[in-house]
Amino acid sequence: MVGLPAFIVAKLSADHHISPVLLLPVALVIGAALGAVVSLPALRVSGFYVAIVTLAVGLAIDQFFFTKSWLIGTGNLTVATPTLGPITFASSHSLYPVTAAAFIVVLLCVRALYRSKTARAFLWLKSNEDAAAVNGINPGSYKVLAYTIAGALAGIAGGLTAMWVQRVTANSFPTNLSFTYLLIVVLAGPGSVAGVLAVAVAAERQRRGRNGIRQRGG
Repeated sequence: MVGLPAFIVAKLSADHHISPVLLLPVALVIGAALGAVVSLPALRVSGFYVAIVTLAVGLAIDQFFFTKSWLIGTGNLTVATPTLGPITFASSHSLYPVTAAAFIVVLLCVRALYRSKTARAFLWLKSNEDAAAVNGINPGSYKVLAYTIAGALAGIAGGLTAMWVQRVTANSFPTNLSFTYLLIVVLAGPGSVAGVLAVAVAAERQRRGRNGIRQRGG
């Protein structure tokens, strides 16, 4: 759900010379649509089986979309030079302000969601689906909405990845990356934005440390 929007952004940017910054809304829409599609088979299961269904969809995307030349080209897509109006971003480091702005917008949207009626409906469904239905909450509609929101966030992540790395390959989104994301959420605690950020930062520092050791060893 992160990789497919990233590939679509990279493909549009490479083929039509469009700045990947301008394609971030496209990534959001693609991710949201994908989340809604994934929700349909997940509506019929519960508990641990939801994770299995989601993983199965991820494997299907990997085996189907990530092998098609019309999407991945020769397997290595390089996006157009990121620009925003008259501003040209010559390196990944120069994209820090754009990434930070996107992060702040997403964070504000998530905080607003946490304080909304929608979040309360999600909590009711989690606690007691039958009681939520009695109180006028449509379980099916809100489950689809939850997947759509999750897909939109994943889409933004994919668009930012394509923009930041500026090169997307068929091996950029291996299946085990899904387990890494899942582990981050589990360690941080579901619903904890600050916890997710802390674990993600720690994971990134560890990754950079390993890369530094490999470079010195080489």
